[in-house]
Amino acid sequence: MVGAIGIMSEDHRLYGALPALISGQCGRESGIEHAAVIQTAMDGITKSNLRTISIASDGESRRGEALIHLTFKKELEKSSPIYPALSTLPLMNLEVGDDDITADKDYKHIFKRCRNLLLRDRGTRVHGVDILPSMLQSQLRQSEVSTTQINNILKPDDKQDVKLAYDLLSQIWALPSLNPADASARPGFTETREALQTLGKVFMNILLPYVCVELSLSEQLTLLSTAAHMLLAMAHEDKAGTKLMPSQLYIDIMIMIKNAYFCVAKAKVDDPIGKFFLILLGTDRLEDIFGILRTMVGNDSTLDLLQLILRLGGTTEVSAILANHPEWDRAPRRLKLPAVSKDGMATHKDVDHIKPSAWKGNVYVSEVNLQTCWI
Repeated sequence: MVGAIGIMSEDHRLYGALPALISGQCGRESGIEHAAVIQTAMDGITKSNLRTISIASDGESRRGEALIHLTFKKELEKSSPIYPALSTLPLMNLEVGDDDITADKDYKHIFKRCRNLLLRDRGTRVHGVDILPSMLQSQLRQSEVSTTQINNILKPDDKQDVKLAYDLLSQIWALPSLNPADASARPGFTETREALQTLGKVFMNILLPYVCVELSLSEQLTLLSTAAHMLLAMAHEDKAGTKLMPSQLYIDIMIMIKNAYFCVAKAKVDDPIGKFFLILLGTDRLEDIFGILRTMVGNDSTLDLLQLILRLGGTTEVSAILANHPEWDRAPRRLKLPAVSKDGMATHKDVDHIKPSAWKGNVYVSEVNLQTCWI
């Protein structure tokens, strides 16, 4: 297990990940044991002048269990400075850990898991319609998506490519409504199209806050709130539950959205006139370090704990250099996401990772009203 500190700053010299924890594991540890290791690292961080606002992880189950132990200890106290801003949000989960710390799930892992949801054999159920991979192919083909592109974005053996996830999910939300006069507008086909359009709206509201560089912070939070409320309604519709998506994915999406609101609330208290970049949440900066590490080890892609410790210092130096010279950065292909404008057009095709410097929307926390965004 490798942990790193990510500074919430737009300064390119500061927002790179700083490795702070390296722990060997045999794969048999429980979530409680993982929580003890993470807590030790957090206790060390408190000796500095840094405040930990959230703990991010991917979808690994034991890490998820550890974060539950650390960040769902108690309900947000009325004496907390962020209580007034968050207590007025209907249905918002107010469970926190020490110092109001919350858990976070990496948004790129969420994107990949949303794509994998569409690839599973049992498919997903929306509006009582079971959407299977074969039905998805038919819908895309009817929308004049080429066979080559369909085969590419639905590749079942490549479930870790973030760009493929974006390509498939964006195709879903771009599906047009069917013309009643169209020969393909059979009742079953039409119902599936309507279900996919609803699901596409959810995907759009989850992805756009992280890739549309023209959005303001208020617009980002509004989209995330929309996704949360839609998922809640869809999970309860016809008692879809796990037929809509696995419980863990549903919970992780909700945790990610909750954390975004909590972190903005903390930013409004800690730095009322500052900016907040949603894209700096998650584990993306740690993934950057892993990508650099892979290029350093060459053909020896499997390394032991000692080699990892010795080389992480070098990756930190490389990360700092690339932060100062982002034009030199060529991030791993599978982590690449396009930056898009509000009209859906890619605006920074030559940039692998969307940095704060590329964001055009207004992200000053002073201009955000959390209750308005949530409602």
